[in-house]
Amino acid sequence: MRKLIAPAINDSAILTELSSSKANSATVIRSQLALVSSRYEHYRASRGNPKLVQKDDALAAFKDHFIELYETPPVALSFIEDLRASITGACPVCGRDALGTLDHYLPKADFSEFSFFSKNLIPACNRCNNSRSNLVQGAGDSDRPVHPYYDEFLVNRVITVDIQPDWRAPIINVIPFGLTNDALATMEWHIANVIHPSGFKEYAEGIWGQITSQPVEFFQGKTTIKALKGVLAQLCQIETIVSGTANSWRSALFHGIGNNSEALKYLKSLITKQMHSRKPFEIED
Repeated sequence: MRKLIAPAINDSAILTELSSSKANSATVIRSQLALVSSRYEHYRASRGNPKLVQKDDALAAFKDHFIELYETPPVALSFIEDLRASITGACPVCGRDALGTLDHYLPKADFSEFSFFSKNLIPACNRCNNSRSNLVQGAGDSDRPVHPYYDEFLVNRVITVDIQPDWRAPIINVIPFGLTNDALATMEWHIANVIHPSGFKEYAEGIWGQITSQPVEFFQGKTTIKALKGVLAQLCQIETIVSGTANSWRSALFHGIGNNSEALKYLKSLITKQMHSRKPFEIED
């Protein structure tokens, strides 16, 4: 996950350009563009919050045409492909190191008028896009996905991991970090409904397995707890640079390991054991 600057796209100008398009679906929705424009303003004022943006049944009859324009965009909507490829690094929605698609923050199945509204389109990966599907809110007032364009708390680290033994195959879960109140509730919902369903557990377990199979190489031969923490802190910094956020999955994992004293003791014991096993045998006379 990460905070993104909202696309510098003039959506009102695009609606005006779309009104002149000869695309079949564009001509069908032409009479509704003033209403669509007002819906855009409502979205902006509500910062995309699904608890505040209500569905508009007046546009339901035009759903297929809005979606058709997104899926087969005319020249007026050529920005869609550019937006899909506009960033690199970690997925802004889940934090995995992958991109390649656009996530409709408010799903086009239920809010079709936002199908090609730039502030509703977020570069993302297929895993989180598919895992969330049309789920957009829970029972609580703050139960919703994070919004990379509007949730300012995403500029900071907001996730880490909790690791519990058996250390040979630990239980690894994402948990919120440094959040309180509404932001904490939103992140808890997002973790449960977006991050974990996207495969975080399997991803983290795989990296833990790689670390524990080659601990000497991973920690560059260092053997003190302080030195191990230093390596993990450096890796977090590298991940922040490479992925564009402190909330990539690897960064969260390295951060959680570095703050877990028992995990560090286990890793130290593995390093000591492996280094000892590599010492050449003494030859007796």
